[in-house]
Amino acid sequence: MQQLVVWRVGTRSFALPFPNVLRVVRAAAIAPAPKDSPFVCGSVDIQGQLLPVIDLRMRFELPRRSISPADHFILACTPKRALVLWVDTVDGIVLQEDEASIATQDPGVAELADGMLLLQDLERCLFPGNLLSSEAAH
Repeated sequence: MQQLVVWRVGTRSFALPFPNVLRVVRAAAIAPAPKDSPFVCGSVDIQGQLLPVIDLRMRFELPRRSISPADHFILACTPKRALVLWVDTVDGIVLQEDEASIATQDPGVAELADGMLLLQDLERCLFPGNLLSSEAAH
């Protein structure tokens, strides 16, 4: 069994393994930032650290919109970086059977039986260009 943090963006439900989540905060203004990924929409200062903000609407081709005070940021981490996921609402934590996911064509993403998308590998899912160049170097 694994613990998953569950949230929604538009009409889609997503989940992330609990160990990848640092904390959840209310959304704030997003400043312009260099784009390490086509899905980075800016950055936010979290306790003196400038973190990239990922627009999951862009990543999963959902209708775009402006940030709202009701939105949330999920501060997450990968082995390479800390980042911020911009989400509409956070639904909580659920327990999931380890074998309950189905691989998709999308790198780093699996689909759960209820249609929820599980972001198993944030690096592969959100920074595919960086992975290709670093894998080619090895």
